[in-house]
Amino acid sequence: VCNGIRKHFNYSLNENYNSFCDFIEFKHDNIIMNTSQFTQSSWARHVS
Repeated sequence: VCNGIRKHFNYSLNENYNSFCDFIEFKHDNIIMNTSQFTQSSWARHVS
């Protein structure tokens, strides 16, 4: 049972992570367009 729960939990995490990555990629163009809101240093901090 523990292995089943762990697999399900890992699967859910992977799904959420993939969705999060898709969301970031989707927003990425908008972030690039709005670079005036960021200084270069703060942008570098967010990326790293």
